Amino acid sequence: MNYLEYAKRIEQEMKAMKESRKDDLLRHLLLQVAEERREEYLHLLTGNALEKDLRIDHEEFATWCQKIEDGSMHFDVETYIDYQFSPYDDEYEEVFSDAYGIAKAFEKYYALALDLNQRMQYKDALSLLEPLLLLDFYAYSEEDEEFVMFSLEELIDKEVIRVKRKEAFLKLLYLYYQTYEGETRVQKIYGVLLRNHYLKFTLEEIFTAGPEEVKGIDTFLSVSMIYLEDIEADEAAILMADAALLLGDSDYFSAVAKKSGEKHPLLHLKVCEVLQEEKRNDEALQSALWALENLPRSLEIRGNIAQKAANAAKNLGQIELYQYAIKETYYSNTTAFHFLELCGVTEDREMLKEAALYAENLWIESEKEVPKEAGQWRRNQISLKEKDAILFLSGDWESIYQQYKGISRSLGWTRDPKGVIVPLFLLGLYDGQRLQKAGLNMFQDTCCKLGMYSINEDWNQILFENWKKIYRFSEEESSRYLSWVQTEVEQRVEGIVGGSFRHSYHKAALLVAMLGEVMESRGEENGKRRLIEFYKKKYYRRRAFKEELDPYYEVGV
Repeated sequence: MNYLEYAKRIEQEMKAMKESRKDDLLRHLLLQVAEERREEYLHLLTGNALEKDLRIDHEEFATWCQKIEDGSMHFDVETYIDYQFSPYDDEYEEVFSDAYGIAKAFEKYYALALDLNQRMQYKDALSLLEPLLLLDFYAYSEEDEEFVMFSLEELIDKEVIRVKRKEAFLKLLYLYYQTYEGETRVQKIYGVLLRNHYLKFTLEEIFTAGPEEVKGIDTFLSVSMIYLEDIEADEAAILMADAALLLGDSDYFSAVAKKSGEKHPLLHLKVCEVLQEEKRNDEALQSALWALENLPRSLEIRGNIAQKAANAAKNLGQIELYQYAIKETYYSNTTAFHFLELCGVTEDREMLKEAALYAENLWIESEKEVPKEAGQWRRNQISLKEKDAILFLSGDWESIYQQYKGISRSLGWTRDPKGVIVPLFLLGLYDGQRLQKAGLNMFQDTCCKLGMYSINEDWNQILFENWKKIYRFSEEESSRYLSWVQTEVEQRVEGIVGGSFRHSYHKAALLVAMLGEVMESRGEENGKRRLIEFYKKKYYRRRAFKEELDPYYEVGV
């Protein structure tokens, strides 16, 4: 139930409530108010001014702000370095001194603005709060012998000025709402929301940030959506979705997405998410399919919408639409993981070969260094690592083998394509029905290196099994690739463990365990156990490495 629905429900219930019941309820709610806010609520009840001097000396405040802006009033800052913090990085600590009492004065003016807001003196409150939140501050550094500028946000983070950032901006937004009207109100409020989107404001928080119920919300939301439609930013689309859901229900939001989705594709994705949260899979599927038909295939967000369509179709048992959505997911968001999902809906090797060729051509286009749009306008692009992974998965392993067998690097695999290709060969060489512990870990680790995160072991097993139904090495290929992979694992383990790269011991242990599982799956009895024991004996002085091997095989168990 959103804010507007809640307000209407309150109005309906209060009309039906007896006066005596209203009095009892009001008294009960007021008695629950926290002690520090009791004075505020008593003020609201009586309508009398609180016994506190709230006179504003505007000239004094303006002079103070001017001195902050020109640096005649400033902080001093000293930087201390803790050389013991890390052998690689120094820890810098900035210590501020405040001879001019800037922080104390800021907090005094801020508290006064909040008091004025609570008394419904909105223009006076805004005349203080708005300039305060726009201030930048100078600090003199003795080490650098110069002034350094700090934003208010930085000084709040460093606890030099002690105010709550989100609270401050919510109060400002509430004051904008109560002080301005029409388009000016919308521009003021959304100017702040778009610049400070990381604070994740909701419109309901703004409407409830002051002492009075705000009026004219419907008109404000309608004007807001017109204003936001012409702003090309993900944040604008998110705020537009928030406004649409307050103004109407998910059906209304769906209509808004169809109208404005050409400018804001993110709206289509948000609609699918809302409908699926409401368990309305049929409507979510129809909304997603409409978006797939109307958005360019080259947009990455279209792939995300296709995933929503696949989820909805699966829940509804719509097999053909599920297969279509999986295919469109791959063609708009081309990844090795999505290629594996494609293997789950078709065993047609020609179709899969065509999908791999698409990835190869996409990589060629990506290499032309076309500027990459951000967010909802991000275009589908692919890296060399991803492209080679897809070519391998599509059965083109011989060309991948020829490409990588001459590369002797045994370190730096985390970002190197070789760190994906060797594990893929190990997974391809595994001849068992289901992946074991090392295999599942390697599958997940490889997905992570490709930017896809799947922690669902059952789903990983299914993806692997579907792929193995279509692609298997011949005996001659298996023999050749296994010999190469054994050499790669041996060199990689020596590079890591022999070089005492302790933070990477787990990577070496995973390779050893996976190679052992491959050997066992291909008929070598106790292959994993013997291989692990071999490496434990070879690196018997490396206790930490042996501990990393234990989860895959503990000697004596």
